[in-house]
Amino acid sequence: MSHDKAMYIEWLLLMDPLESRENLKNKTLEELKVKFKLCRLQQLDEEMEETQ
Repeated sequence: MSHDKAMYIEWLLLMDPLESRENLKNKTLEELKVKFKLCRLQQLDEEMEETQ
């Protein structure tokens, strides 16, 4: 497993506690990047809602 893939898996486990490590390991690096971006966008949306 590449360092980049391992890094994305660790970040996604922190961002989405319901996600399993095994499920993430089966994804490609590109799939992990997309999931990371979606999780980050969701966090930003939640932060914006809190400030309003």
